[in-house]
Amino acid sequence: MIGAGLMLLSNTLTIDEAWAAIHHETLLLLFGMMIVVANLRLSGFFTAVCEWVVEHAHHPLTLLAAVIAVAGFFSAFFVNDTMCIILTPLVLEITTSLRRNPLPYLLGVAMGSNIGSVATITGNPQNMMIGNFSGVGYRPFLMAMTPIAIVGLLLCFAAIVMFHRAEFAARERVDVPRRKVRINRVLMYKAVTVSVGMLVCFFLGFGVPRVAMIAGTAQAYADSSGTNALPGRPMRAISWSTRYAVRAR
Repeated sequence: MIGAGLMLLSNTLTIDEAWAAIHHETLLLLFGMMIVVANLRLSGFFTAVCEWVVEHAHHPLTLLAAVIAVAGFFSAFFVNDTMCIILTPLVLEITTSLRRNPLPYLLGVAMGSNIGSVATITGNPQNMMIGNFSGVGYRPFLMAMTPIAIVGLLLCFAAIVMFHRAEFAARERVDVPRRKVRINRVLMYKAVTVSVGMLVCFFLGFGVPRVAMIAGTAQAYADSSGTNALPGRPMRAISWSTRYAVRAR
């Protein structure tokens, strides 16, 4: 936003040129995805899945692999900053309770989220812009970029282990304590249903921005149907700063 403002102040762009430079399909895609992702996050879906995965990791190496895999997988289909927000406090709590160095696992969250997000158009705002401007479909993009993402995640794992050998040299068993996860089952059912339908439409070749906006609208309507226990919170949970940053580009 600051850069866009400076371009206007310096007369690099006129108001009309700046308005014409806005790619509205990208905004629709980002906004629709943010509504869907916000509902998944608030329902406890992401936290529950992440919790289940890390609970079954019984060695520092498998714990790191689980963190990277979860961050990379979900970032591929949903906006990557969501996984950073969800996994960071979870990883910090787990490593603190286990008295382990949190740094390599936090690096796994950050690097895994960024690397995994390259696999699909919906992985990050930059991919959304690339997909919309290029006209590449969701499935061809996925097929082309998934091998790159997988290799990147493997290299990420290897690099973290190599630079933090002391953390992963020990062979003792790691038992991750079970945490109570708050789940809103009604909201989760709605959010998962909308998300699955949206992804199926992506793979069937329907227009990604249109499908995302329809999914976001359907999710917002479902939230207002009277059974949502978190009225208004999904809209407040949207990362508005990210939306405005993309608009400024």
